[in-house]
Formats: sequence, C-alpha cells, structure tokens
Amino acid sequence: MNSIVYIFCCLFSFNIIHVTPASLGPVTSPIKRSRVVAFDIDDTLCTRPDYFRDELEQLNIVRKNHPECPIICFTDTSCVLNTTYTYVFLPYLHILFDYLLKEDVRIVFFSAADKRRNLQVIAELLTSFWGTVKFETLKAKGQFDILSLENMREGNKSFRSGEGNYVKDLKAVIRDGETLLDVILVEDDASFVAYDQKPFLRVYNLAFWEIREVNHTEMAKDEDPVSFWRRKSPHFPLNNVYYMLGVFKTYFENERCKKLPFREALNETLPEKGYFYDFFHEHSFVYDMFDLGLSEVQKRVPNATFYGLRHPHVGSYKSKSGRYF
Repeated sequence: MNSIVYIFCCLFSFNIIHVTPASLGPVTSPIKRSRVVAFDIDDTLCTRPDYFRDELEQLNIVRKNHPECPIICFTDTSCVLNTTYTYVFLPYLHILFDYLLKEDVRIVFFSAADKRRNLQVIAELLTSFWGTVKFETLKAKGQFDILSLENMREGNKSFRSGEGNYVKDLKAVIRDGETLLDVILVEDDASFVAYDQKPFLRVYNLAFWEIREVNHTEMAKDEDPVSFWRRKSPHFPLNNVYYMLGVFKTYFENERCKKLPFREALNETLPEKGYFYDFFHEHSFVYDMFDLGLSEVQKRVPNATFYGLRHPHVGSYKSKSGRYF
C-alpha cells in the first residue's frame, strides 16, 4: 500500500500543456474543499452494441455473461420513427458512486447528447441503484447534476489546443464558492476537454469493448502473445470501473494529497504522458489501480473478478509519441 501512495503523490501527470493555478481562476483555501467529479457518459460509463453486428445477440451475451452490467433503453419520441437506443453500462458503478458520495463528492454527469436522453437514462440508472426515495433525496440535496449539449461551448480552433468542435466547459459545473481546481473531468476522448482545464482522468473508450463470447482455446504454439491477449480479453475495457475507483480511493487515503485542490492532486498522481492505449495496456500504475479498485468492489461483491488477462507487456511501458492525453 505504501508503494501505491508513493506513486500517487510523486508521479508525473498526463497533461501536455502546463497549466498554472492563475490560469484556472482564483484559488481559495477553505477549511473544507469542494470536490466534484464530472463523468462523461457515452463511451466512458456506457456504450452501445456494435452497429454492424446483431444487437439482440450482443445483448444476450451481456445478460448471460455480465449481468452486473445495467442495460437501459431510450426511445427518441422526437423523431417520426420513435427510434430506440440501447446502452450497456459499466459494472459496479453503484459501488463507485457510493464511494464518492461517502467522501462527500458531488457527482456530475456531462454529455453532449440531448438533454431528454441524459435525464431519462441517468435517472433510470441511479434509481436502479438507490431506489426512488434515495434518488429523490440526493437530487433534492444537489448531490448530483446532469448536464447536456446546451452546457457545452465551442472549441478553440487552434491546432495547439487539441480541442474538438465542442468541449465540456467545467465553468458550467462549478457552483458558488467552488473553483475549476475543485473539479475532475472523467473522459475517454481528449478532444472534449478544454485545453485550459487539464489534467483530466482519461479512461479506456468503451466502444472498444467487443461484446462477444470469449475464445477459451489455449495459446497456439506459433501465436503471438499480444494476439492471444486480444483473443482472450474482449471485455478488458470493463476494468475502467476498477481504474477509476482505484485512483479516487488512493487520493482519499492519502492525507497529503487531500490537502491539495482536487485537480492539483490529480496532477501529481498520474504517470507520464504518452500514447494512451499503450499506457492503459502496459503501465504498471494502471494495474495497481485495477487491483485497488477490484479489492474495494470485492468488499461488497466477493466474486467480482478482473476482466480478461493482463497484457503481456505490463511493466514495459515507455512514453511514446502519438496521441497524447
């Protein structure tokens, strides 16, 4: 545990652009700091079945092999066809959210999608976790918010900013008495992050979850270890939930980091920048967070397990040029 705490407080951050506290707005030193986690929704907390494969078959695989993953449907009645969209969520999100609430973190769900969809889908998800009474109580206390397309702003068009057409402006998240340093954005796509509001906690894009049966055949004599790993680990992105829980748990268990503004502590937590998917597959820090998050989940769900195999190159990661985060 001591080694994890050391990593948490000493490693270099993800972000490329150096951000000074002055550029993030005025910093106050209250006795009790606000802490806010803003979760992206699509491809961070949930994904949709692969469009090019049979949706029902994929959903049956989820129901059979991963009943811990909530499935929620939304019918868009604003269009003539009344199209229904199905979303499959990460497992054990209720444990992650409960942990954050226990630590007095305000939770925000922030998606560029339509407001009606966000309100319905998130409300249904949270009600399935907590029941109607607790959901309404937390809602009345302002313990969570749901932000949508109208809360986005146009991105900075300069190449150096790295922003897309629209970004999640965290100024829409903060309340009176809070600063931008009190908010951590959890996002799978760096182009949705305002260049002057980094670092953020980047997670694996759930669109890479291959919803299929696992091939249980043993490794062939001439099979490449990475190819074998891919074949045996189609559900690897589901470990996102352990990663997030591990990072937040480490923060709250370290008194030194708790004295820092929330995002400043993250800046000291995350390892060196690099090509993200290599990092997520190979960096030992990520697997430390997986283990820590999984151990927390197992307190309530003893049979919870790691999804897939550990990558054959774990521990060999070196910062590489490419798509930075």
